[in-house]
Amino acid sequence: MTRKTAYARTYNQDSFESNKTLWEYAEIWRQVEHEINKFVESEATKCQIAKEQGWLGSLNNRCSRGFLGYLRTGFALQLKILYKFENPLPIYQSEFVDFFRSDFFRNEVLKNNYVKPFYKKDHIEIIKQLKL
Repeated sequence: MTRKTAYARTYNQDSFESNKTLWEYAEIWRQVEHEINKFVESEATKCQIAKEQGWLGSLNNRCSRGFLGYLRTGFALQLKILYKFENPLPIYQSEFVDFFRSDFFRNEVLKNNYVKPFYKKDHIEIIKQLKL
């Protein structure tokens, strides 16, 4: 590899990285937890039932377990779609990867044009059965 080729690769990589829109992870998770708190407040009865049945998950920040973990993933990915940032975000519950990466999910988020609780009833059944 010549010096010119090495420079070109470095330059292109740097310009590619600088074109990305990245958010601070602390800000992403702050907004996700804000959405979780809104959901818990607005759906207190549903959350209490889920807690009693053992599938709610935890109110601890960024916990990926249970229904709240599922919602955290959905909220984070909705933010990513709506604000077009490039940060990689984990999908901890592998059973739902296809759903969260689907055109259906993306199109619904864009149609809604705001972050909202977005889930499928059959996913709740999977969370209950597998104790995710």
